[in-house]
Amino acid sequence: MAACAAFEEDDDFAKAMHMVLSTPPPPPRRFIPLIQRGRPPSLELLSPAATSPLREAPLWGCVGTMLSTMIGGGVLSLPYALKLTGLTFGLPLLVLSAAASDFALYALCSASRRTGTATLAELARHAQGPRLENVVLAALFVLCAFVSVAYARLLRDLISLFLHPFEASTGTVDRCLVGAAVAVLFPLSLNKELHRLRYAAFTSFAGAICVAALFVYRATPRRHRVAEILWPPADLDLSAALEALPIMVLLFLCQFNVLSIHARLHNPTRPRLKLLIHVAIGVTVLFYIVIGVAGTLVCADAPLSVTQDALSCLAATTRTSSDALLACAGGAFACSILLNTPALIIPLRDSLGLVFEKCCFCNQRQNTDVLPVVVHEKSSLRPNPNPNLGGLDDQDQKLDDDDDDDDDARGERRSPAPLQGQGQGRRRWFEFSWGLVVHVGITAAIISAVVVAAQRVPGVASVWAVCGSSVGLFVAFMLPCGLYLRVRGDKEGHKALIRQAVCAILVISSASLAIVCTYRNARAILFFSSG
Repeated sequence: MAACAAFEEDDDFAKAMHMVLSTPPPPPRRFIPLIQRGRPPSLELLSPAATSPLREAPLWGCVGTMLSTMIGGGVLSLPYALKLTGLTFGLPLLVLSAAASDFALYALCSASRRTGTATLAELARHAQGPRLENVVLAALFVLCAFVSVAYARLLRDLISLFLHPFEASTGTVDRCLVGAAVAVLFPLSLNKELHRLRYAAFTSFAGAICVAALFVYRATPRRHRVAEILWPPADLDLSAALEALPIMVLLFLCQFNVLSIHARLHNPTRPRLKLLIHVAIGVTVLFYIVIGVAGTLVCADAPLSVTQDALSCLAATTRTSSDALLACAGGAFACSILLNTPALIIPLRDSLGLVFEKCCFCNQRQNTDVLPVVVHEKSSLRPNPNPNLGGLDDQDQKLDDDDDDDDDARGERRSPAPLQGQGQGRRRWFEFSWGLVVHVGITAAIISAVVVAAQRVPGVASVWAVCGSSVGLFVAFMLPCGLYLRVRGDKEGHKALIRQAVCAILVISSASLAIVCTYRNARAILFFSSG
């Protein structure tokens, strides 16, 4: 340190110190500016760091995680959306949604790399404060609630598909849905850690592949009828696109999960990040085009109301010798729904449990003054005489040890007050029992509400439409682009200005579409419920 300070104060003293220490003078440093190709320097704060051992996920593993996040239960409603718009308008809307999602994902990751945040809520708090963080948490809560209801409705439709040969009534289907919820959903949802269900997301991808194979197999004999599905039905107007567009937006929704994937990516350079997003979105859009066209061909002759669930539509319109394939695909998809729905219920329960703890008197009981307890080697639980200290100091500890030795010499030994230890045990047992009751009760209440809502909605596509128009557009485009403008809005350069302009266009257009589409889709559901 003295030698380092000498370089700044006295050159002669510095040379003398070098001679004494027998160290050669350091070579002259060459400072390379960070400006490349005329761009200003850009500071990036990665969390975790780029060399952290937590970043052990390879690129293609992250691609698979993004695919399993995007490809799920909404794929069965894609033929319904394409039938509303026709392939002439539907496929361009699908590609446009994919391109906008690709841009929004990269903008969100860019804002995260600028601020050093690893979650969407942390980024919102850093950009705008705790109010926006609460808005983001509320939006994710509503999103999980909508998706849970949609998955339960899909499960009900699949149960009806299996019971179709037996001509089961609606009441029988509802009772089977309740039985599946009690037997499978409820035990899995009692898990306190979402990490235990980390492999469930890949089952939805596997189920979607089985459904795609079934649709391609059934649509191959009908490939000559593609001209019939190029245009929407004559009795529909352009407002039908307001129901189809939110469904397509939800098909690429992984903005809530991309930051956690980016936090595990090994060697997180910007080219690798772009490759990750482009490959995941590209593979997803190709998969959706195949399953969308094949599913629309299969459901070409079915009424529009039946097409909301493509598997149920396939079961209602064709009963051929290949019903075993239909049963296998439906069973695989039903298993994926049963395994993925608890991953949505657990965040809902945790959020409601946090609110319950803040509002309930239980929290006040835990904050009451309790005499701290210190554990010694020669005695069991002993009360700390000074509640402000975490334990005894060295002098008090020495005195206590001497007293214990004297007691041992006299054949006597002090013991702590048993009533206080028993009181602490009873208190801890009461808190554990009460917490367990709250945990089980909230889980049961959420599953009951989800099952009841699934029995009341007109169809799964209606749930996807309302979810996509109200919360989906906000999480997919408005929030990522708005956060990018907030964090990187002062960046200069030609490309930066173009990116900021695209973000502004996406924010304005998605906000307008959210208002119009939500009004249209919510009114359709309310009219159905009242009717």
